Amino acid sequence: MKSKEFNSDLESLRGFVALFVVIGHVIQYNYLDPKYTPDNLLILMPPIHLSVLIFFVLSGYVIGVSNKEKLTQDSIPSYLKKRVIRIYPIYVISLMFTLAVARTKYSFYTIVNNFTFTQIIFSKVIQENNPIWSLQYEVFYYLLFIPISYFNLKPYLVVLLSVIIGTVNFILFPHFNAPLITSYFFGFTFWSLGLLLAKSFQRKSFEINYPQFNPRYSLLISNVFLVLSLNYFNIISTVSYKVIILLFKHPIEFPSSISWYEKAISFSDLFYLPYCVMILINFSSKEFKYKKYVFCFFEILPALTFVYIATEIHSKDLSIYIIPSLYYLLSLIFYFIKCKPLNYLSYYLYKAGLWLGGISYAVYIIHFPILILFNHISFFSGTPSSLTVRFISFIVVTISISYYLEKKVQIWIKRTLVI
Repeated sequence: MKSKEFNSDLESLRGFVALFVVIGHVIQYNYLDPKYTPDNLLILMPPIHLSVLIFFVLSGYVIGVSNKEKLTQDSIPSYLKKRVIRIYPIYVISLMFTLAVARTKYSFYTIVNNFTFTQIIFSKVIQENNPIWSLQYEVFYYLLFIPISYFNLKPYLVVLLSVIIGTVNFILFPHFNAPLITSYFFGFTFWSLGLLLAKSFQRKSFEINYPQFNPRYSLLISNVFLVLSLNYFNIISTVSYKVIILLFKHPIEFPSSISWYEKAISFSDLFYLPYCVMILINFSSKEFKYKKYVFCFFEILPALTFVYIATEIHSKDLSIYIIPSLYYLLSLIFYFIKCKPLNYLSYYLYKAGLWLGGISYAVYIIHFPILILFNHISFFSGTPSSLTVRFISFIVVTISISYYLEKKVQIWIKRTLVI
């Protein structure tokens, strides 16, 4: 039974970004077929990192919506119990499976830290389940929410304070050598932004089953294609980067010697904030004055990237822009063209995202060790056909296991522990 706070639009968005992470990892790590690595797959790379940032915003929003009353000494245990039961059982199962398929022998200390969400702080992340780095951040944010809610802190002040702490800590480096603090709080900027949006604006009400030809579906799918294009079409990020280089002669980032997990969320990620706000407001049905005009501006703004492509077309290899250009053009089509066939297509894409959203956490946490398992299989490998069959098999296995974990195991755990 769905909670009264359940938002199917947000569930659909969650499904899409989970899919982007999975496909991105398949392409990025070349684990699926150990003897065949086609070079041209990189141009299909979806935005893995941006998808994780959207997950953070979604998480903050959901926590804000589901905890409208401030936490008290009596309600904090219940809040923690719900969070633990939601994330920990499937997390433990995924880690046990990870250790079973891992070729690396990890120390007991590293294993304990990964099971207690203290990896990154005290030990390395188990590489055969790389995505769990974000769960460690997520748990930290769940804990930070307790004092925020208990003391009834204003979400906009939390967002501002997160940016300030992350920036000041960066400035103090290397005199104060704690880059993880900057990464934590830049990431918490996204999470607390979701919290802020949960408390801001009014939500427009819709019928639960609004018609399949409703143009709202086209708007949501337009945003999905916009997400796919933003790795290359975020003109805000492009211009800001050039200004930073002009002013400081180098990017604002920690040196390469620092572990990636300690600097996972960087200053440059903050330039995705306007689009994260836009996407979450659209998917959460929030309304504000001049929303239509403001978001239309942000929809059109990436088109300036075509100016750069036109000026560099004879001097640089711009093949990496082909697929993102297609994604952006599709975003424009779904955004501006209103017709029933397009709305019907949007509806069925939306429904696919909604179904996947229902198992998205399990998909996120289990897909990487399954990818490692496929890498161990050496037979039927080394050809385009083997890669295709492996990819289809990988998707089927990942979805099947995720469905079982979410719809069987997780439901049984909830009923057993009486949430």
